[in-house]
Amino acid sequence: MENLLELLEKFSKEIKAAPKNANSYYNRAIIKGKQGDIVGAIADYTKTIELNPNDAEAYNDRGVAKVKVGDVHGAIQDYTKAIEIDCKYANAYHNRGNAKSKLEYFRDAIGDYTKAIEIHPRIKNAHHGRGTAKDYLGDKTGALTDYTLEIEINPTFWPDYPLSEQLFTQLAKVYSVKGDYHRAYLYSDSALTAKDSVSSRNNSLTLANAHDKIEFAQHKLIAEQLQNQIKIDSLEIGKKRIEITFFFVGIAALLLVILFIARERKRSELLLLNILPEKIAERLKRKEHPIADYFDHASILFIDMAGFTLFSDGRDPKDIVNMLNTVFTRFDAIAEKYKLEKIKTIGDCYMAVSGLPDLNPHHAEAAAKMALEVRNEMKGYTAKDGTPIAFRIGLDCGPVVAGVIGRRKFIYDLWGDTVNTASRMESTGLAGEIHCSDRFRNKLEGKHTFESRGVTEIKGKGMMETWLIVS
Repeated sequence: MENLLELLEKFSKEIKAAPKNANSYYNRAIIKGKQGDIVGAIADYTKTIELNPNDAEAYNDRGVAKVKVGDVHGAIQDYTKAIEIDCKYANAYHNRGNAKSKLEYFRDAIGDYTKAIEIHPRIKNAHHGRGTAKDYLGDKTGALTDYTLEIEINPTFWPDYPLSEQLFTQLAKVYSVKGDYHRAYLYSDSALTAKDSVSSRNNSLTLANAHDKIEFAQHKLIAEQLQNQIKIDSLEIGKKRIEITFFFVGIAALLLVILFIARERKRSELLLLNILPEKIAERLKRKEHPIADYFDHASILFIDMAGFTLFSDGRDPKDIVNMLNTVFTRFDAIAEKYKLEKIKTIGDCYMAVSGLPDLNPHHAEAAAKMALEVRNEMKGYTAKDGTPIAFRIGLDCGPVVAGVIGRRKFIYDLWGDTVNTASRMESTGLAGEIHCSDRFRNKLEGKHTFESRGVTEIKGKGMMETWLIVS
């Protein structure tokens, strides 16, 4: 069987031989996805759609890839397009339901799961997803019905979120009837904890005869043989059972608290890593503050939307934010590809740096590659209503001061002449072009093609010769 690299090379050759063959782009997208190159897969799915606008599977699969890079809103748009092309596409409805659940649009998600089930009654995990949404909305009875149906379709189904005592008990019954005594016992034990009473223990033990039918029968026989020989103090046993129950409930509550604290700590650390580079986050955790570092060599990149103020005037704020999120998510993926560190977004402006906090002797080359890919990918970009949007890109390289200051709402920021010059390169640049300083061009001389803009007066800098990166 051909391995992934061989398949990738095969489909790449097919594309080179027949650039208009949509199937080759689609097959290569699948291989790239399996290799973990999600951004590359999205690009190939996009090319497939350009060549075959009615390919519902390409829209659906691109939606799956977009979810992996965090563009859930973009994924929903792709699933919707797949459904418009093929109104009987059950997987697209199912996937859109999952995406809406991620955004906590549970009522809308239920509608999509329902449609998927109507089209394909035995589709796996659709009842699971719908049950989850119902559970979050408080519809425990509806959730129970869906979980039970999921078990009939998918015997390995095992919910991994909080359920009520009623749901645990019913699921224990269902698994017991199906002969899965191990799961029946686990669900029965969970029902006992949820109800937190002695009667629940008795009921759940009855439901989980399940745990081990042979052992249960043996104990019952022994109990009958000894019934006339031993007097059982039922009150004392009841008290002991209550004590044991409270003991285990206390242990369970303590474990839940520990798990909650650990989960919240992990969430806090992940949030910190979303805001700050990992090395800087570690230094802050070690109480090092303020943080200030000097770097001799780094490259700064600014990207701005030309005419954004006029574009946003009078538009729905939600549409503007969704558009910015889609665009900046694409920039984030390209920055990650070339190992640039995103610093911040200011309105419609995106700022990134190459060469810090991890040193990179090829920082200028990496920044230029990102700039070129952004320019090429966003060429001809239009908003949802068809309004064309162009981008200005500015670059400079040189010494930079980087660090974290203040006591609230930390941000890793950059200061210095290099930052100011890169910003000026962007603001005085041309829409759809990459504008850079003379020292940035000198850093990459011989590696890229440049076109001189001549000597231009740059605010705060005086007269400077600047350049456009052609390729």
